Amino acid sequence: MSRIALFGGSFNPIHNGHLHLAQTVHQQCGLDRMLLMPSGTAPHKSSDAYAPAADRLAMCRLACHVPAGSGALSLAGGQRL
Repeated sequence: MSRIALFGGSFNPIHNGHLHLAQTVHQQCGLDRMLLMPSGTAPHKSSDAYAPAADRLAMCRLACHVPAGSGALSLAGGQRL
């Protein structure tokens, strides 16, 4: 059975702190995969404070060196991007 972790966050924008945390958890927990999932708008923040959802997903793909169209996770709400 694969050991997979899901790391959700706004990633607005994704930064080295996010990547360091993901890498550390991946290594320390002996995971097979660490999946990043950009979330929707937090209830305590204005939606104007966020980059568009597709842009945040693209930033995650670029930061993690994941090619576009490779079955990335969707944002909250069940939409695939």
